[in-house]
Amino acid sequence: MEDWGYALEVKIPFKSIRFPESADQEWGLHVFRKIQRTGFDESWAPVTKDVANRLTLSGSLSGLRDLERGLFLELNPVLTGTRQGTYDAGAKAFAREPVSGEFGFNAKYGLTSNLTLDGTYNPDFSQVEADAGQIAVNERFALFYEEKRPFFLEGTEIFTMPKNLVYTRSIINPVAGAKLSGKAGSFQLGYLGAVDEVGDSGEPARRPVVNLLRARRDLGSASTLGMVYTDRTTSGDEYNRVFGFDGRFVMARRYTLTVIGAGSRTATPDDAPEAGSYLSLQFERASPTLTFNLDLEDVAHGFDAGSGLIPRVGDTRLQSRLEYNFRGEPGALVEQFRPGFDASFFWDHESFWRREVFEEAEVRYGVTTSFRNNITVLLAATARRYDFRAADYDGLFVDDGRGGEVPFVADQDPFGLLHGVGGFFWVNSWDVLRGRVRWGYSQDAVFDLRYGVPIEVGTGWDADIAMYAYPSRHLSAELGLRYQNLVRQSDGTLALEALIPRIKTQYQFNRALFLRAIVEYGAQMRHGLVDPVTGRPLLSCRSGDCSLRSGSDANDFGIETLLSYEPTPGTVFFVGYSRQMEDTGRLRFRDVRPTADGLFAKVSYRFRR
Repeated sequence: MEDWGYALEVKIPFKSIRFPESADQEWGLHVFRKIQRTGFDESWAPVTKDVANRLTLSGSLSGLRDLERGLFLELNPVLTGTRQGTYDAGAKAFAREPVSGEFGFNAKYGLTSNLTLDGTYNPDFSQVEADAGQIAVNERFALFYEEKRPFFLEGTEIFTMPKNLVYTRSIINPVAGAKLSGKAGSFQLGYLGAVDEVGDSGEPARRPVVNLLRARRDLGSASTLGMVYTDRTTSGDEYNRVFGFDGRFVMARRYTLTVIGAGSRTATPDDAPEAGSYLSLQFERASPTLTFNLDLEDVAHGFDAGSGLIPRVGDTRLQSRLEYNFRGEPGALVEQFRPGFDASFFWDHESFWRREVFEEAEVRYGVTTSFRNNITVLLAATARRYDFRAADYDGLFVDDGRGGEVPFVADQDPFGLLHGVGGFFWVNSWDVLRGRVRWGYSQDAVFDLRYGVPIEVGTGWDADIAMYAYPSRHLSAELGLRYQNLVRQSDGTLALEALIPRIKTQYQFNRALFLRAIVEYGAQMRHGLVDPVTGRPLLSCRSGDCSLRSGSDANDFGIETLLSYEPTPGTVFFVGYSRQMEDTGRLRFRDVRPTADGLFAKVSYRFRR
């Protein structure tokens, strides 16, 4: 600390960073300081929101000469011991397998000062924190889960795209993998290959080979042009391949046009190969005051991103957002006041190109207010509309009560205008306790999750609450709660309900040693679908075979603990235990039955030169 402020000294080995091979170099550098109490950021180099690409505003480190990275090689052997347990329903007993051991190996080699090769064999991710539960009782499409596994995080930034044509979580259980990442001239390169191991219980495991290739070239100081290729092959007649291009073009410093185009080809042993196309256009304006974006995404019915995550296949989406930021003085009661409007419209892919009316729409108007001391409040109102075709209900029938079935098509008039209100509250100014609350009360459709069509209108609440507590410099805790319900408007009965409380605590003994515990309870219930007019059960009928569109009820309870000792990166010792259980009723805890558990110990050492 000095009279004029403070100074920081940071030592970063050249082996830990990438840089071009040239005698004289000038590096761009951004240094930001986030002030938690006020919510403001301080920057070493002047920045402005008038510019779409902040990297062009970085400061400079000049006078760098004759830099040598030297030989960069890391070897990281890993030993893991596990003991798994599962509940045997036939024997009505919990059985544990013998202790088993696994050997794994990781390696990293610097081909050049700016290009690195990584490899892994039999990687183990036992220490990775389990995903927080997400509510899926009325969700028609696949959910997104963040990547947390180290091998798929380090050096894979190039695979990050505005749309998820690459989604490494699609590699479920890698047996071995390799990746190449870095930069050569104006080209940034990335390759990721893996042998995956997938298979349902009781079936022989399959080992598809995954190859992901990405290249991107700088155009000037802010624009880029790139390509992507993904290949997931299980056998000669079972594969998925995607090839695409993307461009990001910055105009007049504040306007950005992003273009993505791709095509896929998918083959399975029982069907002929199927092809499909993907198109995304996005136009944005960056500004301290007026911002807007316009986004068009068109996904053909045959498109399949087998190594990505494109949830809505066969749909076309048009989305826009407009927001104006009224800025107050720092420290004023109201530091920012941002009214905003956004709208989303969805068509069936073919209906869009035939210029037909959209089948889904959502419009939202909200006002976000940021108060001093890092307190933010959002209030919003929404309106939704669904208008599906009768053909979308093909396969759904109503039990007529006389041993027969009649076709079911929901009346679309009740879905013509569904209202909702919601809000968000965020407090981040205190050292000991921080938190956020998101809530909503709205009308929405109760969906058939197999057919993806609305059945009837429901009204209900949804909430997402998170609290972060730091009672001491060593102890931290995260408390979360997610909730959703829908009550049928036709008869006032409960259609679905979900409740997911979660507690995560961590005690940091010192820089290298911590103990973590996670407890999560997931209660998700959904009643069977009925005709909102007659109250009779709905059936799904295919080729003369009918089955009830019955509900589900799951009350899962999980505990996860980890003791971690990591004196240096790559040199670790982990001990962990997890246990999965089922409750016979929501939050009863009277007859909690174990379904699986696991104990593991892991040790690794990093050799580096």
